[in-house]
Amino acid sequence: MKKIYLLIFALFLCVSAIFLGNIQDSSAELNTLFDDFFRDYLELNPNTGTILGLTREMGYEFDRSRITNFSDANLDRELDLIKVYYEKAFTFPLEDLDKKERLDLAIFQLFLKNIIDGDEFRYHGYLITHLYGIHYELLNLMTENHSIYSRIDAEDYLSRLEQFPERFDQLFVGLSISRKKNILPPRIIIEKSRDILQEFISPPVEKNIYYTYFGESVNNLPEIDSFGKTELKKRALDLTESTVYSSHKRFISYLDDILPEADNNAGVWKLPEGDRYYEYCLKIHTTTDPRIRNTTPIPIGKFSR
Repeated sequence: MKKIYLLIFALFLCVSAIFLGNIQDSSAELNTLFDDFFRDYLELNPNTGTILGLTREMGYEFDRSRITNFSDANLDRELDLIKVYYEKAFTFPLEDLDKKERLDLAIFQLFLKNIIDGDEFRYHGYLITHLYGIHYELLNLMTENHSIYSRIDAEDYLSRLEQFPERFDQLFVGLSISRKKNILPPRIIIEKSRDILQEFISPPVEKNIYYTYFGESVNNLPEIDSFGKTELKKRALDLTESTVYSSHKRFISYLDDILPEADNNAGVWKLPEGDRYYEYCLKIHTTTDPRIRNTTPIPIGKFSR
């Protein structure tokens, strides 16, 4: 869920950065803070830059040949970065900012604080889900967001395919941590996820979207001759089988392994510190103060005219 907030806020930063030219010093410093944070964040999260469609021509440099590292070590680096900018966000004298800029800064501060506060629940969000799990994360990244307009783009795509085993290894490490914390999704989610994965790898490799998307994109590149296109597509076909299919098969085996441990309970109440996690979710998704316990729904009749 934290990533969703980062993507939304990244859009805000991109828009803000456009207006860095003709503004007062205080405004320029504030927008520079936003822009610097976004650039530093992109270094740790290249997936975000790809999802947002940021091109080199826009002036945003990040490694388009990498998949975001979701290891604990990289998540810790991201948290450290966020804490640094959270401290910086309180160095601006409010009297030098206009009303809109004060609101922008307040949003930025709250945005960062929510992430910092939520780190203790790093593994409370299910890493296995049939709705938006790793299979959809990577599929959308590679076939919806990773544009292929040049040979460099094609090579970056192949490089990312090579990293699938590493990305799934990071998932398995995260899942092992979740298991130790007794955080597992209900059986139905595991079963549905397994069915989706199995269905995805059931067609022949040459008909899989990872390969067909790449092949169609490469065929439309005039800068590459027919021999070069054939060579690139052969590499993509081999990688789709050796990294994409093999990683999905490993995931299916893992799901089979943990299924006996799962139960049918789906509420966050079953998680360790589930009540506090619920309050955190309530705080970041609504304007409700979690310290106020009366969150009982208002009867429909109260809304009658």
